[in-house]
Amino acid sequence: MVNGALFLAGTIGVVLSATFLYAAVGPYATPRVAVSRFDERKALIAYAAGLFAGIVVSVPYGLAVTSLAAGAFLAGLLGVVLFVLALEIAGWLLLRSRYFGTGTTGPFYAVGLRGGISAIIVLTLCTLVLGAPTLDLLGVGGMLLESGAIVVLLGTGALYSIPRPASGATPGGGPVSGALLTGAGLFFLVLAGSLGELAGAIVAALVLVTVARLFVRTRESVLGGIRPGPAEGEPTGGGRFGRTDLDQGPE
Repeated sequence: MVNGALFLAGTIGVVLSATFLYAAVGPYATPRVAVSRFDERKALIAYAAGLFAGIVVSVPYGLAVTSLAAGAFLAGLLGVVLFVLALEIAGWLLLRSRYFGTGTTGPFYAVGLRGGISAIIVLTLCTLVLGAPTLDLLGVGGMLLESGAIVVLLGTGALYSIPRPASGATPGGGPVSGALLTGAGLFFLVLAGSLGELAGAIVAALVLVTVARLFVRTRESVLGGIRPGPAEGEPTGGGRFGRTDLDQGPE
């Protein structure tokens, strides 16, 4: 039962995160545009890196879930804070690497990284639910809603962690904005889940709808204005987490 639950949980995590990643960056890749705005291979490698980073990030997530379920509010809050901090550090490290951090296409790879991390978080959540002694339709539905909310929340948080030009339609952004959005969303998801299946399902649906709307509003302002990075061998610069130059217009 445990192995079956783990396999199903992993499948749900990969399918949901890959679907979100396609929705997030697909409009900026061939054949939907004449020239891809980013390197698709790097985006996939960033996703794979997120799968490994997710193993570390899932530890504070597990702390938050188990602590709030046991009524330990402060420990649960600490888990959320550590979770968000681990996410921001992972993004910071990714976009300061020589492989991902050159040029201005880094935000695409930050989204890819979050996609991989969200797959592992969903795997953790679904394994806990599917491995429980009893399972009903409401519990499964709530699990799927919360899984979708986590995937979209982490991806939208990645977009919010990228600064936007003050002259843009939606100015602002930065690591603090991304951390606040992700932390608040995760806290409500975990807290509601600890109060029961019905409360968890309702809050998960609300969070999913809210962050999905934020994602749609933010995607074009963050990713739409990014041109392809410099070709191999050309001088590189910019493309740093929290300091990305996004005032370039589309090609």
